[in-house]
Amino acid sequence: RMAAKKFTTKRGRDLLKRNQEIDWPEVHDIAEGFKDDDDVTVPVRSVLKCEAESGLCRHCYGVMPATGALVEIGPDDLRFRSWEVERLFADVYGEPLPPGDVAQLARGLEGWAAGLQLFHLATRGKHTSERRRAVAALPARSKLIREYLSGNVLDELPDEQRDFLIDTSVLGRLSPALCNSLRERHDAVRLLAELEARQVFVTRLDEDEPVYRYHEVFRAYLETRLVEREGEPQAKEWGGRAAALLEDGGWVMDALRAYCWSGDWASVGRVVATGGAELADDEKSWLDWLPAGLVEEDPWVMMA
Repeated sequence: RMAAKKFTTKRGRDLLKRNQEIDWPEVHDIAEGFKDDDDVTVPVRSVLKCEAESGLCRHCYGVMPATGALVEIGPDDLRFRSWEVERLFADVYGEPLPPGDVAQLARGLEGWAAGLQLFHLATRGKHTSERRRAVAALPARSKLIREYLSGNVLDELPDEQRDFLIDTSVLGRLSPALCNSLRERHDAVRLLAELEARQVFVTRLDEDEPVYRYHEVFRAYLETRLVEREGEPQAKEWGGRAAALLEDGGWVMDALRAYCWSGDWASVGRVVATGGAELADDEKSWLDWLPAGLVEEDPWVMMA
């Protein structure tokens, strides 16, 4: 365990510093310092009192017994896998979901534990058909999820960070250069680092340059806030500008998604026609973005 704060003897001799690991030498010193006192409480960090905005910090979790090293708890460690989602709804909530819905729910919420709980609260006791419609409506249409993200995440941030999140929600891929170009500012490096440090649904990708992405549920919510703030015509225009920047940078999938969000179907057709192998290798994700008419009528989409 780690010390929660500075800990001293009654005479003021330091025994522990804040966040110091408490091992056998420290235990021995505490025992010696309080050998005549049977009622001693040592302040320790605990997972039950962790104040991290998301997940658990390494000091509250402690060390891994097998290695003796501090544990690093990242987003992937806290994410529910499909089989865990299936067990959660069947064994814990007592309302099992069909395998296809389990996979879609896990994918739509990206294994977000709080989101799974909110989904359960919003759909418990409802008919299977209603729950299936709720799964299909993810990620941004759940009232409970919107309220959670608003009250517990976005509205708690400084105005500068909140505006940045909403402005850049349509990008998908978040490099400092893209964000600065879209916003015509020069503060993206700092803001992205601050948001990552806050663990505000921001994940850094494993690339040479700093590139980030938002959790898909959070991103969808931010896009609704963009429309609310700017109005639909201006928001769609902003999305088209982001799509053009992504296309110029060669990020085909992100550009296609942004064009779809903006309703620029002419540009969608062009990207599909020129996207090549990148789109063909992953058609299941982007075909769902297109309206049925375009899928049936556009020859390039039909070929894909």
